[in-house]
Amino acid sequence: MLENHKLVNELYLSSDLIGKAKINAASYVSWDLTPRQICDLELLMNGGFYPLKGSYLKKIIIVF
Repeated sequence: MLENHKLVNELYLSSDLIGKAKINAASYVSWDLTPRQICDLELLMNGGFYPLKGSYLKKIIIVF
């Protein structure tokens, strides 16, 4: 595989964890995202920030 064409790590839950996550989500605090936060979330989900990982990714997620 070419160096510039690595697979993007998926940031989605596996199907076996979805049920538990839905139950836990009922007790989470919610808030409206700013347009910038929505954009960052979309870039995280579609691989636009790839190869972002590790502590820097955790810092971005904490901002949400």
